[in-house]
Parts: sequence; structure tokens; C-alpha cells
Amino acid sequence: MAALTGSIQIRKDTAANWTSNDPTLLSGELGLETDTRRHKTGDGVTAWSALSYDISIASDVRAVVLTGLSLASSAAVAATDTILAAFGKLQAFNDLFTTVGLAIARLANPSAVTFLRMNADNTATARTASEMRTDLGLGTWALENLTTTAVTRMATYSGGSQAFTSTSLADVTSTEFTFPSTGWYDVEWFVLHDAAATTTGSFFSINGTAVFDYFRATFTPNTVFTDRSSVSFGSFNGGTVSGSSVVTTNNRVLMQLRINVTTVGTVFLRCATEIGGSAITVTNVDGWMQKIM
Repeated sequence: MAALTGSIQIRKDTAANWTSNDPTLLSGELGLETDTRRHKTGDGVTAWSALSYDISIASDVRAVVLTGLSLASSAAVAATDTILAAFGKLQAFNDLFTTVGLAIARLANPSAVTFLRMNADNTATARTASEMRTDLGLGTWALENLTTTAVTRMATYSGGSQAFTSTSLADVTSTEFTFPSTGWYDVEWFVLHDAAATTTGSFFSINGTAVFDYFRATFTPNTVFTDRSSVSFGSFNGGTVSGSSVVTTNNRVLMQLRINVTTVGTVFLRCATEIGGSAITVTNVDGWMQKIM
């Protein structure tokens, strides 16, 4: 049998012309829309407009309606997910990301926010450090601003030997600290002093120009027992005198202060002797100051 050669040409027209002419295709006859690339197969009795299009993967997939799409989960897409489930997860994640991003963008000045709280309804609230401590249930002492808590060490003591022979308090020079801002501070001085006799006690206290609403200081001399134990006081020039000195040279006194400064100013040491005319001589002082809140 001789081989046949030739070409088969499918009946074709534009989608608009097919619709307006609305022909009836022969059974098995193909009709192609040249502008949409979609086609139908005739059955010999049904007009073009009533025929269904033949399957076209690309166009049919694009035309699928996502009936049943669920946005309940924004979890990662799994290999076992259906296409519909995967689309749902991706859309839910996109919605969440958009909601959170818009919530932050709607803040009055987003770039100035230091602490941010995301609420259960996906809104965002700018918070201060104090408010964040409250939100987290940490209390007022649980969080420090590390940018302001650096320790300020006392400059090299330059007061030299300062003798105090009066029972009235007088300033110890070169022991001053200046508070740079309001807030809570810890301050400490470590004092070396001589005594004219071991029977002569010392009296150290604190004075200054700062205004405060909390003040708690402790005066701790060389502790042996009884008259040389720690003494606490709650105001400038407070405290009491120790009844004696352990030795005549290099006695040690530790002065500690916690203060809440409401108006900036200074604090410094004061000293007096227990026995008038019997000198307490300060020979060296070291110390530091730290803002804690």
C-alpha cells in the first residue's frame, strides 16, 4: 500500500467569530480559537456556544476557583499538603505579616520606639522601659538601662592629709560626686584615716546639694564589736560617732549611700572627731558612683 503524505488543517477562527456564527461541528471535528488557543470537539448536534472546551492544562489551571481555601493555619508548607492547603498557609502567613507590619507602621513615630508590645489582636503598642517591666511582671528593680549604669570612679584623691579636731562636722575636700541626672544611684567612699589615740573615735557623714525623696546611708568603721558597728541614717549630716579607733594609723571607714535624686546636685563626705582637740586625720579616699535606674 502506498504511503500517504499531506497535512491536516483544523477548522479555526477567532473566539468572537465562533460565538457570533455559532456553527455545529461535525462529530469528532475540532474547532480552534486562534486568539485564545482553546478548542472544542464537535458531536454533530450541539452548537458551538453549547459545547464545552476541551481540556487545556495551562488555561484550566489558571481558571480554577479556590473553593474551600482555609486561612486557619500560617504554618510552614509541608510536602504532604494539597495545593489548596499550601495556598491557604501562604496566604495566612502573608496576611499575618501584613497585619503586624501595618500595626508597627501605624505607630506615631515607629523609628523612635525602643520597646514594642504586640497585642493579642495583632495591634502594636509603643512602651517605655517602666511599662515593659510592668508588662513582664519584673518589678521596678528587675531591669537596668545599661547605657546609663556605667560606674563613675572618683578622680585621684587630691585632698592630702586633712585633720579634723572639732566635734562638729566639716567637709572632706575632694570627695564630691555630681549627679548628672535625676534617678536612683549607689555611691560609695572608702576612707583611710589616722587617729591621735585609739580612744578617739571618728564621725563620718554625708552632705550635699542634691534634692532627694529617698536616702539611706551606712557608716561602717573598722568593726571589732560594740561601739564600732555599722550605723545607718536617712538624711544629710546624719549618723553617730564611733566610740574609739582600732589603731592610730590606717583606720578604715566604708560609707555607702543609696539615693533617689529628684533635683540634680552633689554629695560629699564630712568628718568630725569624737574628742575635741584629738585629731582624726583623713589620709586617702577612694570611691565610685553608679546610676542604677
